[in-house]
Amino acid sequence: MRDFRDKNNKLIAEDQDIRQAIPNQIDPDAAAAVAQAGAAASSAVGASVTINIVLNLIMSASMNQMLSSIKNLQVIVHLCLLGVIVPANAQIFFEYLFEMIAFDPVDVTEYINFGFSLNNEEF
Repeated sequence: MRDFRDKNNKLIAEDQDIRQAIPNQIDPDAAAAVAQAGAAASSAVGASVTINIVLNLIMSASMNQMLSSIKNLQVIVHLCLLGVIVPANAQIFFEYLFEMIAFDPVDVTEYINFGFSLNNEEF
């Protein structure tokens, strides 16, 4: 129960419940279409999350295997620093592997020297 007043604070109704039906904000066909689109989007998001979790599990295992093999290769390549005698053909093979293991496939020394030579010419 509540008192209802107009803009001038004049009492319209005292201790009354005013009930009025609220009209539909959207027609039923459009509401059904929105509900179907929402259900489709929900199932698509659920499926993509599930696929993402499965792929992460698969990829994390292969990524761990790749990183462990790179760590092993780093140990093998750095055997020359420990003074281990290695045959010449193996040492040549390790030199080629060293570029890959050091994550240095691009020789940037040329670019660095070029940049420093430009700076030296200006002075």
